[in-house]
Amino acid sequence: MIAEVESTPTPQPLAWDEPEERKFEYGVSQGVLFLQRDDGRYEAGIPWNGLINISDNPDGADLNKMYADGIYYAGIRSAEEYHADIEAYTYPDEFAECDGSKQPEPGMTVGQQSRRKFALCWRSEIGNANSSSIGYKIHVAYGLSAATTEKPHDTVNDSPEAQTFTWSMDGTPVQINGFKPTAKLEFNSTKLTAARMAVVEDLLFSKSSSGLPLPNDLLNMLEYAFGEQIIGRQQITGEIDYVKDGVLYRGANAPTILLGDESELDDLAPICNPGSFAMNQDMSRMWQLDANETWVRMI
Repeated sequence: MIAEVESTPTPQPLAWDEPEERKFEYGVSQGVLFLQRDDGRYEAGIPWNGLINISDNPDGADLNKMYADGIYYAGIRSAEEYHADIEAYTYPDEFAECDGSKQPEPGMTVGQQSRRKFALCWRSEIGNANSSSIGYKIHVAYGLSAATTEKPHDTVNDSPEAQTFTWSMDGTPVQINGFKPTAKLEFNSTKLTAARMAVVEDLLFSKSSSGLPLPNDLLNMLEYAFGEQIIGRQQITGEIDYVKDGVLYRGANAPTILLGDESELDDLAPICNPGSFAMNQDMSRMWQLDANETWVRMI
C-alpha cells in the first residue's frame, strides 16, 4: 500500500505597492471647538474656521531599562502623554477663554487669566494611488489645555502675509471601558460602515447636539444604536415569539433593523435573535431571521 503524500501548497509571495494599498492621509477641515464645563462635560460645538494645521505630538512611552547580574534584565515603558499643536489664521471668540483671556466688555480683552479646558474635533482625508478621496478620519481630542505661545506682529512691507496663530496643547486622558484612559479618539470611514460614521458625525457636527459625548458615551451610543455589535442605522425593540432547537421563546427581544445596505445581512445573522426583522431604508424589502439563523426574504 502506497502512503498518500499530502501536497504542499505553493507559497504565495507577498505583494508590495498594490495601488489600493498605497494609502496616505492629508488635510485638515471641519474643526469644532467644545468648551469644557466645571462638571467635566462639554458644551455644544462651535465651528473653528481658518485652520491651517493640527499636529499630533504624543510623548512618553520611553523604555526604562533594568539591569541585573551585569545583563539587560527587562524593560518597562512609561505612560504615553498626548500633545498637539494648532496653527490657524483665526479662532472662535469663545476660544479666548482657553487662551487665557477674558472680555469684561465687548471688544475689551484682559490677558493672563485662567485658561479654560476644551476638546477639539477635526477631519482629515484618506487617499490611495487610485483616488485621493477613498475615505476620511474624524479626530477627537479631549481634556486639552492651551499653553502660551509667541504672537509676532510684523510691519507691513512689500510682500505682506496674514498673521497666523499657533498654540501647543496638552491632553488629559479620560476613562473608556475596556481600555486605558485616553485623550484621543479616531473614527475611520474606510473601516466603519457608513451608518456608524453617520451616528458619529450626527453627534459631533450637528447643531442639535447638546455637547461632545465623552469616550464612554460615544462607545455606548454606537452599541445602543446598533444593538450589541448590530450593524444598521436604527434599532426598534419588538416582542416576538420564535422557536429555536425545538424550544418556544415568548416575548423575546428581537429587533427590527433598518439596513444601510443588503450586504450587512451577513454580519447581522450571528448576532441577532431568531425572529428579528431587517429591512432596507425605503421599506421595499424585508427579511426575517429563522431558527437556523438564515435570513428569509419576506417582501
